[in-house]
Amino acid sequence: MKFQLNRGNWNMVLLAIIAVAALSSLGYKIMAQQPSENNKKHEVPAQVVQVAPVKTEDLYAVLCTTGVLETRKSMEVLAESTLMVKEIRKKAGSQVAVGEVVLLLDNSEALAQLGKAENNLAVLENNYLQAVKDKVFLMEKRDNARKELQQLEALYQSGEGSFYELENARAEVELIEKQIVAINLNVLDNEVKKARSAVEAAREQLSATVVTSPMEGIILHMGVKEGQTVKEGRPFFKVGENKPPQVLVALSEEDARQVQNGQEVKVYRAEEPEKVVKGQVSFIAAPEESAAASGQNADGKEQKDVSQGTGATTNVGGLDARAVNIKQSVIEPVRTVQVKIETEEEAAEFGSEAQVQVEIILENKAQVLTVPLTAVTEMDGRSVVFVYDDGVAKLREVECGLVGTDSVEIIAGLNQEEQVIISSLAAIEDGTKVDIISELEAQG
Repeated sequence: MKFQLNRGNWNMVLLAIIAVAALSSLGYKIMAQQPSENNKKHEVPAQVVQVAPVKTEDLYAVLCTTGVLETRKSMEVLAESTLMVKEIRKKAGSQVAVGEVVLLLDNSEALAQLGKAENNLAVLENNYLQAVKDKVFLMEKRDNARKELQQLEALYQSGEGSFYELENARAEVELIEKQIVAINLNVLDNEVKKARSAVEAAREQLSATVVTSPMEGIILHMGVKEGQTVKEGRPFFKVGENKPPQVLVALSEEDARQVQNGQEVKVYRAEEPEKVVKGQVSFIAAPEESAAASGQNADGKEQKDVSQGTGATTNVGGLDARAVNIKQSVIEPVRTVQVKIETEEEAAEFGSEAQVQVEIILENKAQVLTVPLTAVTEMDGRSVVFVYDDGVAKLREVECGLVGTDSVEIIAGLNQEEQVIISSLAAIEDGTKVDIISELEAQG
């Protein structure tokens, strides 16, 4: 029996074949998608990290410690009365000698008082001199009157003189005696002495309008302005020894070996870290001198943490201390070395014997590639970083150089345009997927 397909049957067969092929393709796609969806269910989420750019900057190796501002002899000059400042002849920072004029005050009132006192003294002195003359004259007159009285008494005894003349002579002597007694030179002398004291006081008041330096040195601070009225007891200025303020520092002998005269230093108070005063190392004592100065034992040794005076003492961000020359903190007998630091004049404002923070710049390099210390870690004896590469952490070996307070020099292994991961280093490895989060987001 023959089976013959017409045109309509062929069309039906073709459609059936196409339908079967389509269903097969759809089934394959569904089956192919199922494993992918299962994989998504078990996929590890990306690690959240912070990154920092590799940048070029000046880098400083710093030795951090504390010190004490050395006591410097100084004197503060106060106003003795309420007067206006007429002229300032020496400004802050000027050198002065003992007795050198620093300020001139308004002296108009002092001059008037002195003139009045001198005039009064002149009058009293004239009165005293006149009283002396009058008393001398009266005493001579009394002596003559006594002689005349004696003569009259003799005449009266002989019967030749009159009683009336005798009585008049006696009355004259008594009158002169009273006049002499009335001239009290002691009272007048005391008045003259008081007047002289008043003149001296007026001269002192006038002298006080010329304010001089009580010591040789430098004007540390000028507390007034021209034209300002200064009340009694208020400070005019402060003068001190003419030498820069010095900070005394005690370093371990190991740390002191890194310090040299002339190295730049930053000094500030812990309470005001933004107020930085510059200085430089001016003196490094021999260990023996330091031992004698600090009262150490004969060997110049004392128990002390050698980490004192170092800016970093342990692994930072996983970076091994040996890789970047950061000292480990251990307790061992050490010799201390006394170091002096000369600072700018502004350090005097911290106050004598004030405790200050000291940063000695041991070494610096200009415009080198750096990354944060927290980006570098130690792995199998190598210094490595994780480079952020389009959502993936890529492990990279680097060569480190100078270590700063917060950054480390990268000699080889990184380029400036790259970014390094600075957080969650323990949670990632080469190839880990990562998402970047900002520092603000990390804190919030």
